[in-house]
Amino acid sequence: MQTETSQPTVLGANDGLRLESGPGRDLVFKLTGDDTNGAFDYFTVEVAPKGGPPLHVHHKQEETIHVLKGHFRVRIGEELFELDEGGFAHLPAKMAHAFLNLTDEPGELLMVFTPGGGHRFFEELGPATRDGAPAGGPLNSAVLIESILKRATAIHADLIRVDHHPPNQLFDLLADRLGLAVWEEIPLYHYSPQTFSIALDRGIPQQMLAEMDLRDFNRPSVLFHGFANESSGGSERANALATLHSLDRRIDGTRLTGQAMYGTDPRDDTSAGLDVAGFTVYWGVLYGGRLSGAAVQAFLQQAHATYPKKPIMVLEYGRWADTPYDEAEQQRVFNTYHSQLSADFDTQAGGFVGSGVWWTLDDYWTQRPGLTVEEFGLYRPDGTLRKAGVTAAHAFAANAPSAAPATVRSKGVAVALVPSPNHGRLLPYIAYGFFLPALVLGLAIFLLSRVRPRRLAW
Repeated sequence: MQTETSQPTVLGANDGLRLESGPGRDLVFKLTGDDTNGAFDYFTVEVAPKGGPPLHVHHKQEETIHVLKGHFRVRIGEELFELDEGGFAHLPAKMAHAFLNLTDEPGELLMVFTPGGGHRFFEELGPATRDGAPAGGPLNSAVLIESILKRATAIHADLIRVDHHPPNQLFDLLADRLGLAVWEEIPLYHYSPQTFSIALDRGIPQQMLAEMDLRDFNRPSVLFHGFANESSGGSERANALATLHSLDRRIDGTRLTGQAMYGTDPRDDTSAGLDVAGFTVYWGVLYGGRLSGAAVQAFLQQAHATYPKKPIMVLEYGRWADTPYDEAEQQRVFNTYHSQLSADFDTQAGGFVGSGVWWTLDDYWTQRPGLTVEEFGLYRPDGTLRKAGVTAAHAFAANAPSAAPATVRSKGVAVALVPSPNHGRLLPYIAYGFFLPALVLGLAIFLLSRVRPRRLAW
């Protein structure tokens, strides 16, 4: 009998399949079952301080743990053990187990699964990177969503624009818990006058917006509802936006409405009937000549002149970082834009800029011809920050308010609860309501009992 032979594998210190089993639990698979003909998985796990998986069972796989760094408590069945660096544990299949990093520093474990193939579970559970490429696919797990939101909070971001369609409902739930604001939108992007007319005649945008509205009840993180992104058309787009704004008000009415207009035309007035004026802005990056603070400021002033009584929401600005040179240029784009935006933030007197949203937090797959991955992210696929990400973290932290604005004060006056003069009349009214019907019923019964039945004459 012949068996298939595995191929040799040689990897560098940081090479392997990087996965995530939860925030602060990064895995690097040096070998998976795909590499060993299903024999075993061999991987390291970085475990966050005071972190570890919940109690769980592997029904088919044996597991071993070898502590490389830290001090861990390990539960096997009903027994508890503590392992220091160099400690080892074998966790048999079908036996409940868990482990916990007891220290205030990240710990590290070397683990083996037998048979292999366990990496597929983590690929479905969280983001994966291989050969420097991002994961991709829908946000369909709480672990994956939390990891994204935690990366946003790590750089002190406080507003997230969620793609061009409503996210998984867990996204808003976790954003609530982490204190993040959310701009949510329906997928009307790069629409033309014809597609606006066709889609609204069929009721498709109205249905999507109604479902998003109803789902967002009791989700305080969702502050904005967006109706379109980088779309063309004048009166057709304005009419479509008016229809959607009216529907949003009838169903909900608690969110601010907007769209993301092309920044090439700061005089675009199709947001006149909406609550905020949103733009995607790439002056000096995709259009408008050389990058300069003057060009960015000129755009902001023109947009403000078009909408003097609305916040200007910059919903996209950014640049790709495909090479070391591009990383430096990406950082320059951030510095140029943020210096102009932050000077006009509406948290200060005379400010009119409501947001400055960098595109994007992570790299992403694209269908653009000649490209597979857009490297716009502040984070690299391996979870490290690019130069622009490091700069953004410092800038966002500097702009974040340390306390509520001093001018925000409640004008309500506390008033002691005083019993109403009519409070004492409640019981008499209740008694009267019971007594009168009972009296009428009793009288009717008495009168009927006095009536003698007539005898039939035969």
